[in-house]
Amino acid sequence: MKSIFPGMDPLLESSWSDAHTSLCTYTRDQLQAKLPHDLRARLEERIQLTLPEDQVTGETPPIRFIPDISVSESGRRNSGGTAVKEAPGQIGVAARSHIIFSDPVSKTRRVSIVDRIAGKLITTIEFLSPANKISEARRVQFRQKQRELLDAGVNLVEIDLIRAGGWAMTPAEEYLPLHLRNPYRIIVVRAELPDEAECYEVKLSEPLPTIAIPLRPTDQDITLEIQPLVSEAFEKAAYSTSDYERAPLPSYSAEENAWVMNRLTAAGIYRSPTDADQKAR
Repeated sequence: MKSIFPGMDPLLESSWSDAHTSLCTYTRDQLQAKLPHDLRARLEERIQLTLPEDQVTGETPPIRFIPDISVSESGRRNSGGTAVKEAPGQIGVAARSHIIFSDPVSKTRRVSIVDRIAGKLITTIEFLSPANKISEARRVQFRQKQRELLDAGVNLVEIDLIRAGGWAMTPAEEYLPLHLRNPYRIIVVRAELPDEAECYEVKLSEPLPTIAIPLRPTDQDITLEIQPLVSEAFEKAAYSTSDYERAPLPSYSAEENAWVMNRLTAAGIYRSPTDADQKAR
């Protein structure tokens, strides 16, 4: 079954562990053919300890977070706050403005794009998970990891396609103009411009954008087409129309919720009480 939504489908949010694994795998595969000859994409899975929430304090050694997608190299200056700017458009690139775990051990997945010789980290591409966002303590941990990456000269690409949890991205939400505070969001911070963020407008009612992935300063950006990743993850998960009735869909604004329900109604998945009453008669 193909998704009835043009962009992100809320069913993927209700089964995020499966979707997250698929998105990481398909991202590795798509980027592999676009990388310079000396860079390689590799998918890895690691086991890491997840501490209980009450152990996560400012004095506790930070839990090691592993990026979902990474690209390798080095070196960098410290940065302060992050500004938002309008970024120039590129051919084929969308316009952009420049869970609490019950198990103490969890699996994390990443794609590492490594320099075959140096093996140094260049760029991380993160598909955020509820674990990154579900509480303030988790968000602090995630932001700390982000700061460490920027301080090490690493480009950040953050893709948030889930509604659960609070704002964990770079920069803070208040820096973004209102039209960029959508249900889903994508932000890029380049290593050479750590105080600026390129923010893509992601609308619920439109396909997900193609974005620029920065590599080394001497490399041209490559592109990541996000919509094909989501579409493939949805179709290969073998959803059916009945899954929309069973799965708890995420909370949207009143306007967004009306759009979602209209979409479901048009596909024959949802009937309003009035329609059901008329059919019964």
